[in-house]
Amino acid sequence: MRGILLASLVLAVGAPAAQAATLEPGAAWFASGPGGAASCGERCWSYALDTTATADRLRLGVDHATVGEVWTVTARGPRGEVRTFSPGVGLYSQEAVVEGPAAGRWRLEVRTDAATRDLRFRLRAKLEDEGPAPEAPRLPNLQALPPWDLSFTLPVTNGGALSTPGGSGSQGVAVPGGRTSCHPEEVVLEQAVRCLRMAFGVRNTGSGPMALEVGPGTTATDRPLFQDVLQADGEFERRAAGRAVYHHTHQHYHHDKAIGLTLWRVTDPATGGLQLAAAEHLKGFAHRNELLREWRVFYPLHEDRGFGLRAGWGDYYEWDRPGNYIDFGTNGDGRYVLRLVADPVGGILESEEADNVAYSLIEVRGETVRLLESGRGTDPWDRCRVLVPAGPEPDLPDGTGGPRPAECPPDATG
Repeated sequence: MRGILLASLVLAVGAPAAQAATLEPGAAWFASGPGGAASCGERCWSYALDTTATADRLRLGVDHATVGEVWTVTARGPRGEVRTFSPGVGLYSQEAVVEGPAAGRWRLEVRTDAATRDLRFRLRAKLEDEGPAPEAPRLPNLQALPPWDLSFTLPVTNGGALSTPGGSGSQGVAVPGGRTSCHPEEVVLEQAVRCLRMAFGVRNTGSGPMALEVGPGTTATDRPLFQDVLQADGEFERRAAGRAVYHHTHQHYHHDKAIGLTLWRVTDPATGGLQLAAAEHLKGFAHRNELLREWRVFYPLHEDRGFGLRAGWGDYYEWDRPGNYIDFGTNGDGRYVLRLVADPVGGILESEEADNVAYSLIEVRGETVRLLESGRGTDPWDRCRVLVPAGPEPDLPDGTGGPRPAECPPDATG
């Protein structure tokens, strides 16, 4: 769930029709709503797109601010075509593909219901032709999505408050001392003392999918995990990728050790001196395509196989899910770095291994945890770090970010 301060929005009732945008083959269009859209009714916003020619496909995408709130997009084509798609209750983003779209006027109608509180949304579109065949295997590239939504709150949900429209998301209870902020299974199985809870995730910025398959075995027991690697000829080649662990609470299989999380105390803010404050915590993921994090990049489309992440998609695990914590133990107040590594055991074959690390700088004062900075890299003193927005927020605050030193390797996104 996105911990977002809701913006004060002034909505124009009966707004005039917005000017149509022109979309040529190979070009992309982006819009951030509800500003700039025409009204198509109560909590309905409309955009017009004029496609100048035919293409192999028209790709349409929507992204919204808060999981648990339902948004729906209806695309109406010049020949009466109608295509409706939605992220549903549990996703931030969704994409639809219209094959062989006709040239002419397309209207995109975006709707939500009265239960939605955060009315920000984004749309995107691209007219696309099939590109040339690749000359090498199309590999995934995993990057960690750094921790956010941090607290010592006792979870009373297990990622399950989103199962119905209008669900209020992850829920918890503030507890004195924060020492009961752990799920029972975290105490029994992992001997956790004081759980600093957080959301975090993994995304795929490679040109190919991370396609995972659970190997043979008996029900509810651990099994081998395989990765199906997309080859240049369009076929998949299977390789061993570690272990699939059966999660008895969720009743499905996880990619074991999908992330590794460590806690470091800041001992010298001037030089970036750090001291390990908690042992590495490993957690599995049942990856799913939840969020188009690199919004302005249209990654290649591929066949879905097993479970995993399509190219360009990310997956967040909310703070209330079992395993979404680091054992803070008896550490005191101060500043800390949470360092998250995607695929810390190297089980996944990917195109780039050097960008799997992300971090969040936090400040702990009693029961209060404040997020100060997040980025790709090891810590705020990493000269080649790339600042990223908090959680699934779309953009960095104004005045942050900036170029990296010229000697830094290229940022492997897009």
